[in-house]
Amino acid sequence: MNISIIDHMNKFREIYLSKCKTREEKILLVMKNCKYLYDKNIFFKLLTKEEKEKYFCYLSDGDRITYLHKTKGDIIERVYNNVINENVLGSYELEKIGSSIKDENERYKYLKKMYPLMESYYTYLIAETINNKDYYEDIAFNILDKKPIYLLRFIITKFTDEQKEEYLDRLTIGSQVSVIKSFTNKELIKKYAEKEEYSQYRSDLIISTEEENYIIEKFIKTDSNELKLNILSKVKDQELKTFLTCFLDDKNMMEFLISNIYEPNINNSITSLINRTKIDKTITIGVELETCNTNIKDFEKIKSIFTDYLIKDDNSVKSGFEIVSPILHYNIHDMNLLNGVCELLKTCKFYTDSSCGGHIHIGASYLTRKEDYLMLLYLYNNVENIMYYITDKEGTIKRENVSEYAMKTKDTYIEAITEGKLNKDTKESIIETLQQINQNRYKGLNFKNIGLYGKNTIEFRMPNGEIEFSELLANIKLFAKLIEMSHKLVDMPKTDITKLKAQKLCYIKNDEEKLNCFLEILFSNQKDREIYINRYKKNKELTEKGTMCNLEEIEQDIIERDHRDMTRETAPLKQAEDAVLLDSSEMTLDQVVQAIIDTAKARGLKEEAWWRLSLRRQPGSASVWSVR
Repeated sequence: MNISIIDHMNKFREIYLSKCKTREEKILLVMKNCKYLYDKNIFFKLLTKEEKEKYFCYLSDGDRITYLHKTKGDIIERVYNNVINENVLGSYELEKIGSSIKDENERYKYLKKMYPLMESYYTYLIAETINNKDYYEDIAFNILDKKPIYLLRFIITKFTDEQKEEYLDRLTIGSQVSVIKSFTNKELIKKYAEKEEYSQYRSDLIISTEEENYIIEKFIKTDSNELKLNILSKVKDQELKTFLTCFLDDKNMMEFLISNIYEPNINNSITSLINRTKIDKTITIGVELETCNTNIKDFEKIKSIFTDYLIKDDNSVKSGFEIVSPILHYNIHDMNLLNGVCELLKTCKFYTDSSCGGHIHIGASYLTRKEDYLMLLYLYNNVENIMYYITDKEGTIKRENVSEYAMKTKDTYIEAITEGKLNKDTKESIIETLQQINQNRYKGLNFKNIGLYGKNTIEFRMPNGEIEFSELLANIKLFAKLIEMSHKLVDMPKTDITKLKAQKLCYIKNDEEKLNCFLEILFSNQKDREIYINRYKKNKELTEKGTMCNLEEIEQDIIERDHRDMTRETAPLKQAEDAVLLDSSEMTLDQVVQAIIDTAKARGLKEEAWWRLSLRRQPGSASVWSVR
């Protein structure tokens, strides 16, 4: 073995290499024990082609890709032939290799050879890179046809319009629509839009014509309010959308959409709330709204308007749904649009109850170093108990299932720190350890979403469900500022006043003092701080008393009770035709009595019969009565 190889190894490996008697023993030792390709690559540079093929299987999945990309084409074929039957190369690796072949003809030949060994998705990834029309039919019907049928549409959309029509019947209805939308002849799209079998996708087909006059015509002529809402949800041009909205049959909906959705910047009060607090524009935000509503039409209306939002059933919520926002930023447009969502939910009689949670996600990519995560833990561990009071609307207590779906984590994190489990070298290892500590996602501070495809967020699960925008905004501010300061505090000099307050936080024993210190770290504006101070005082007081004071729930209970009373078969709660309404909201007891007497006198009732007056409370109120 050439001594220059050993020069790249640490002393530990050198000792063990010296014990190896043969070249093969030394190669195997390094291939089995070197962690990274750059170590192993030293050997690859010195190995023969036969040896490279022989020891290729000792590379990790990612390193195989890296190595093959660095290797000239003459070795790749032999590597396949030698290891493919041993399942050394997976679909991902095969796709990466195939997609890297520059010559399209060779890439096509590669696809034909390797597709039986590849998963459907990876087969498609290579297929879509081939633009030679001569290969389309073979790829479609001899390669992709052997895979799930929906993959065919990706190739068929590249055919001529005549070919597309010819092959439509090979596809499912959803895939057919994708192909129809790709027609270059817009008249063909219109033809299919009129067919009954495509009625479910009619709005998609109408919009795909991109002909403004046609879209307007179909919108105005249709009697289906559902179709109108579906068309509106897919129109991108704001002027056209506003124009079409004027033709909605539901005038209340028309006014709401124009004032709250299409022109959200006009809400000056909301704008001032947003502008009051400065938050880094690069921070990303996600919101989960758990709400209740048993009316499926209201559900469908919400779903049709807010197509960027994921709206689905939620088994943890009684008679409810979960509405998940797209990625948002803390700016006028996104926050005002979120306000529009909240307003529409209230307009459609959605509400929250004690089963609803209000989870807030903050993009994990903002925390770039292990120190950022350690600072976040430091801040959070010091105020976790306080967090469970200040994340809910003033005058409420925690929902009934919070201990099941948003458990406290302070003790487990402190234990991990004490035992040295978080003494890690990299951010990635810190995150991995935190996720292990989490065990599942049902924690008040949840790290399980970090690194997940399509998420990569830090989730705060302790807030109650909320559709009142000002309350929701307060939670967004709180969590976004916590993440922002976790990053910024790391870089602050030790003498910075904010850093000194952060250091002081762990020494404060009184919770109110601790809360004030914490809020001063996060917010420069006193008005912002007062929101959480007031929440803390009132919600802590109510919790300690064990009193539920959720006005929305009380109101909903009254509504439900009145409905039962008004619809019961025996003595339903209704105002008699000859009854006089008496609103006692602003009256004393004596005034109420006098008003009843006056009413009785006006009706000609004799004094001795006054005691027989019949009083009945009106539905929806404790202070409005009917007098008979």
